[in-house]
Amino acid sequence: MIQNEFQARCATNIFKPILSDFNQIKDDYLNYINKINDPILKYISLYFVKYYIDGYKYYHKSNKVHRDGACGYLRKWLQEKKDLYTFGGKCNINLRLWINHIGTLWYMFEGDKDYLFLEGNVLKTWCKYYNMYDLTRFPSEVNLTNCDKIISHESGSQFTPLTSYDKECDCSEYYIPERSYITDNTQEKDTTKKFAVSSALG
Repeated sequence: MIQNEFQARCATNIFKPILSDFNQIKDDYLNYINKINDPILKYISLYFVKYYIDGYKYYHKSNKVHRDGACGYLRKWLQEKKDLYTFGGKCNINLRLWINHIGTLWYMFEGDKDYLFLEGNVLKTWCKYYNMYDLTRFPSEVNLTNCDKIISHESGSQFTPLTSYDKECDCSEYYIPERSYITDNTQEKDTTKKFAVSSALG
């Protein structure tokens, strides 16, 4: 069985900074995202769902160390967006929206058998949710008084892309397992199709 390895310098080959194809997202997730009124949070939510699905496709059959590496990368990406969207946790309105909507999407994945895998006889998530508390500490000279009065869609720089690396990335070929519905009474099928990932990070 082919097991994909996670390499941080190649991460943007899997978690692409700019996306144009969201066809693999199920209607349940799209319908929920469409209920989010805040345009910035809706944007982040759409990317998060796509990244979670892509992470599952590439890494749910990988060794735990690589699965955890990819999960950690996704968590850090999401925490960066939380820090930006909530202004370091200082915007209480945005913080409540984040906890509600992003938390709900996490729990949807944890209950969706399409994105669980069998480890022994136990169904598990490839990436588990937990709160991260690393937030920016702003200097006292920065005025946060009107933070909750700012309408988020007035911001023109709502989303920063993932960091690119200058070094050439020599990534190995990846194999995308064909998704199958897993139940407690069914065994995983090792049906894979070969997918060569470009080494270009641009």
